[in-house]
Amino acid sequence: MMMNYDEVPMNEDNDLKDLARPYVKFIFQGESVDPELITDALEILPSRRFKKGDTYGKKGNKWTIGFWSISSRDIVESGDLENHIVWVLERLEPVKDKVANFVLQEGVDASIKIVINLFVHEWDGHVSSSLMKRITDLNVHFKISIYYLEDLNERMSGEKPWL
Repeated sequence: MMMNYDEVPMNEDNDLKDLARPYVKFIFQGESVDPELITDALEILPSRRFKKGDTYGKKGNKWTIGFWSISSRDIVESGDLENHIVWVLERLEPVKDKVANFVLQEGVDASIKIVINLFVHEWDGHVSSSLMKRITDLNVHFKISIYYLEDLNERMSGEKPWL
């Protein structure tokens, strides 16, 4: 079973090196997203999925959209962003036509999302033009999320409490 880091609480046992590694997600989300249908069609097990109307949290909140994603986060053990992109593309390119069918559905947003967690004020990485072409050929959005984890070192050292 794949581990979903989005659901792993931060604590003293997390390795900073692993947390600082960039990773890549492919995401389908939207009102009409049916994660079981996507899983069956693509024959890829998602890292995370939920249906519109599924409940979450202690209060029983309901998701207002459907969601399906794969993530390189707990799979690719590399700090090289391109290795994470390649991992995602290797899963999607063989089923590119099926991905396109879901992308064309009304109310479905599809994207490749790069996630970078920073402990310092800069990060140096690149995406080659050949990989950008492969991403473009999937006809999905390309997103980048950068999170600055300014106080994580203090939390890991015990200088600052976990909330």
